[in-house]
Amino acid sequence: MEYEEQLGDDDRLLARARSLAEEYLPAGDYAYYPVSFVIFDRDARGYRPVVVDLLNALDQGERLVYLLAHELHHYYVGMLRRGGITDQELADTRSDLAWIVDQIQLEGVADLTNVLLWFGQGQVSPEYLDAVAGAPAYLRQLERGLEAVSRDRGLLGEVSRQLRQDLL
Repeated sequence: MEYEEQLGDDDRLLARARSLAEEYLPAGDYAYYPVSFVIFDRDARGYRPVVVDLLNALDQGERLVYLLAHELHHYYVGMLRRGGITDQELADTRSDLAWIVDQIQLEGVADLTNVLLWFGQGQVSPEYLDAVAGAPAYLRQLERGLEAVSRDRGLLGEVSRQLRQDLL
């Protein structure tokens, strides 16, 4: 409980995280940064508000600012793209292919705030390393799938569903 209160009162932590997130956003006013520390799973989400598992925050230690920057980046992109409405407030009407492109872009840019630093310090999970190692093969699969769809539009649904499943 004490740690949770300490996090909620640490304006410097949130201001630094916001500053890191803003490095990869268009110029604008990003003063509002809703963050809640709760117990749910050792994870974090760029929802409204941004939610960070309290135990995950504790595990992060000095790296917490970078995790917050990553999730704040997601939050702000959602606000920019939807005029102040975040993803979870809308029904997701994107096609599988649009979802794939969004995920690659959204996570790729948000990762610039934290994962590149951690990667360089050898502080990423084995699962992340596996995903990085698998990225070239996935991109080749994506390319082959798009080429197949360009030859036969009837394959769009099937190919897109498979590509989405393989990205998860």
